[in-house]
Amino acid sequence: MRPAHPGATPDRHGRTRLLVLLGVTLAAKLLLLAWALPARPGVVENPDTPTYVRPALALLATGSFSPDVARAPEPELNRTPGYPALVAGLYALFGERLAVLGVASALLSTATIGLLFLLARKLGGERAAWGAALLLALEPGSFRYGLVALTEVPFTFLLLVGTLLLLRAGEPTRRGVLLALAGGIALACATLVRPLLYYFLPALVLLLPVVMPRWRSGRMLAAFLAPVLLLVGGWQLRNQLRAGTSSLTLNQSIELYLIRGGYVLSRAEGGSAQEARERLGWAEHLYRFGYVPDEAAAFGGRRYAELYPETSRLPLSELARRYDRRGREILLGHPKETLRMSFHGALYLFLTPPFLIWQFHWGELVPDEELLREYFYPKPLGVLSWLRRHEPVTFALTLLWVPLLALLALLAARGVFRALRWGPELLVVATFAYLVAVTTGPSCMDDRYRVPIMPFLALYAIRGAAAPAREEVAERVVCSAGE
Repeated sequence: MRPAHPGATPDRHGRTRLLVLLGVTLAAKLLLLAWALPARPGVVENPDTPTYVRPALALLATGSFSPDVARAPEPELNRTPGYPALVAGLYALFGERLAVLGVASALLSTATIGLLFLLARKLGGERAAWGAALLLALEPGSFRYGLVALTEVPFTFLLLVGTLLLLRAGEPTRRGVLLALAGGIALACATLVRPLLYYFLPALVLLLPVVMPRWRSGRMLAAFLAPVLLLVGGWQLRNQLRAGTSSLTLNQSIELYLIRGGYVLSRAEGGSAQEARERLGWAEHLYRFGYVPDEAAAFGGRRYAELYPETSRLPLSELARRYDRRGREILLGHPKETLRMSFHGALYLFLTPPFLIWQFHWGELVPDEELLREYFYPKPLGVLSWLRRHEPVTFALTLLWVPLLALLALLAARGVFRALRWGPELLVVATFAYLVAVTTGPSCMDDRYRVPIMPFLALYAIRGAAAPAREEVAERVVCSAGE
């Protein structure tokens, strides 16, 4: 299994096979979409989808990026503009239909398989490329979320585009500065779609010159940084001028306080994570951050000002600051439970099977009080017990899939260890490790959070499953020395 020489392209037969794989995958997704809609809107619409669609509609109707049309020109601070802008563009061209968003996700998720093929071929050769592409195409969670109107799919697409561009810029080429600029644009846009990369972008300025000597050029680093500062920094400047906060998004405060803080508090005090979040102000966050359309939906007919007299008059940016401060206090005040949360979150990220959430979103499974209690406690073994008694097929699939996911993670760890020997690939390894570190958390009980790391899991699982050939190692040494 030999890594492709920089700049090499597949032969005509290889390109044809790749196009066939992508065509079959796209056709399967579109057929599923056509069959499921409109009877199963959950095939496209997630509970978070409206929080992206409403700002998109406000942008179309008023020209203002606001939480919804009625609240324009109030600035939207919870969601970054990348995905709502895409939704607005699609709606402007094709009309306000869920199917449009599903088709766009199908196209981007299928293209991501092609990008993974190119990345895996560059790093591990033709066989590794086919194995990784097939694995990603067949993985049920990635296939399902390849139709859903959420940020994970466009983020992953842009992330792989940016990664390929950065690797290509580090190779002998006269277009290094242009490729660095394009890579910066792709990763900045990815950050505005889903802010996961916010802390990784400045780290790249230090990492790239270490793993690829050509990146020691000041012109290339400046070309990479320019779009990052313009797009990501520009959005922070907008938030500062419009709302008095330099945060890229206020969603990080919700994650810190209600999601992670609520989980840690539940472990420290006993009880379910959802009960802890309710005490911390879950209903208030749903209303203030745009997850529900009005007060009645959040508070069941009661007035917000009566329930939260201390915070109801606070600007959203100040409320987020309180969330952030209190979340840090909870995590720092319970270090053991915080470490336990990180461990549990890693298990959820790598081992959560897709079938329960899939059935729920498609309306095939209606949870009762017992299942909701076990899921939001969370007690995975309690969820399994419920599935065994009420959904034996889902239970069997889950029992089958968990060990397969564990094997995938172990093989990926082995592949990552092998990849540490080759300089440029350290960029990909660092990206994978960073995504795992910032994603790991209680929310990973939903397998959608595995979507951005799944291409890397597939790549390194295939690499870990096969021993590297001697000539591959030798060629890597030669390529590294030539740089």
